Amino acid sequence: MSFWESAKQWVDKAVTEGQERKKKEENERKMQMQAVAEVERLSIFCGRRQTSRWVSYAIAVTPKNADRVMERIQDANKRINRVIVPDEYREAWEELAWYMTHLAAIEGKIHWRSERPSQMLQKMKMQYNVCLFEWLDRYAAYHWKKEIEPLKTEKGKLNRAKNFLSGLDDMWGNMTEAAQRYAEKLASREVERIHKLYQ
Repeated sequence: MSFWESAKQWVDKAVTEGQERKKKEENERKMQMQAVAEVERLSIFCGRRQTSRWVSYAIAVTPKNADRVMERIQDANKRINRVIVPDEYREAWEELAWYMTHLAAIEGKIHWRSERPSQMLQKMKMQYNVCLFEWLDRYAAYHWKKEIEPLKTEKGKLNRAKNFLSGLDDMWGNMTEAAQRYAEKLASREVERIHKLYQ
């Protein structure tokens, strides 16, 4: 094989790999946009009136209050990363989404040193599923330790395991389909774990 033939093969291979990479990136972008669209349809993000406890102490989102609003956003974010109880988790997300959405609406009136609220809101929507999965893992560990482990009999543990999904009712409507499937998978794992204990 001559030098020119090997060079042509190398160039053809590089072009093909580049096209494949570009197509893969485009598919990933489409999937990400579909996931964001699903998240935006959830009541937490679509602007429905919230009835949670945090609404009673919500502050106005104005350019003057931007620093206080950012503190509330950081507080809600911390709660999202540590709470286990479904209604508290939902409320933290509602508060975070509400403040971020309203702050993004007035972002042009404020000088930002870092990311703009609209960019942070978009990232938050993209990370929503990951956060849900992490929270579901925390919830499953909590449910096992507090609800299942203290019981002595297999029958009692199995009866209590049936409550795993019903315990998620406060959050179920604000979970993506993937998160709902994952929750169902965690519930079935819990039942399997109980059966293994008594074999």
